[in-house]
Amino acid sequence: MSTSTPSNTSSTADSTTEGNVAKLRFDFIGMMFALAIAQVGVELGEFYNQGLSIRDHLYVLTHLLLAIFIISSSWIGWQKSKSKGNKEAIIDSFSLSYIVLLVDLFLVICYFIIVKGVEKPDSVVQIANGDSEVFWSLVIFGTYFIWDIITKLIDIVDHKTLAWKLRWKAFFKRGYQAPLCFGIVYFLFKPMVDTDISDSVVILDIALILTFALFRGLKSDHIFQMDNKKAKSIRIFASLIIPALGIVSVFLLNYFDYV
Repeated sequence: MSTSTPSNTSSTADSTTEGNVAKLRFDFIGMMFALAIAQVGVELGEFYNQGLSIRDHLYVLTHLLLAIFIISSSWIGWQKSKSKGNKEAIIDSFSLSYIVLLVDLFLVICYFIIVKGVEKPDSVVQIANGDSEVFWSLVIFGTYFIWDIITKLIDIVDHKTLAWKLRWKAFFKRGYQAPLCFGIVYFLFKPMVDTDISDSVVILDIALILTFALFRGLKSDHIFQMDNKKAKSIRIFASLIIPALGIVSVFLLNYFDYV
């Protein structure tokens, strides 16, 4: 017959408490994601309640599609992340885990802003604009980079002594994607925000969707470890080559004044 010592019981209780706290943290952020994606439906409902048609204001649809892709792909990446800083329970308001929580909250708020920033025409007059989408896409990619620094570069070895180390190898492997996509948006697509032509704004939205798709494809490094060569080739083509070709195509169309 085995008996539990007080130390073992205390250790088990602490582990259970940390697990519950971590679960509550993820439930909280998950709820924020759900509210953000629900706001897309609210915006679309308000648009139709005004008696307007998507066919006359296609940019409204592409704005919302951009928001849907950003939110849904971000949720998948967030809940699948194995980064140590993203899995630890929050000890207090002065811990690295709490900073990660704040960054998560800020990102979801950015998603809300993109959804709420959709132009709502009062009539058939076009008021298309892509400035808000480009600006907040830059903010999001910049925040992704900060998130990578906190969760992948900085490793708190001991919370009691605050001993820490820098994990450069893991950071370089998983941290280059955000600056790359930030540069794509800033240098290739930011010059397109001056247009107020509906079709050009639609193409700009598509370009941003492709950039976020490329970001997620680059983050999915497990694709290169797939054993099935056919499945691996299809995944690489769909998640990397198609977005990259689309980005280049939009840039060339804009460069030669076709959009």
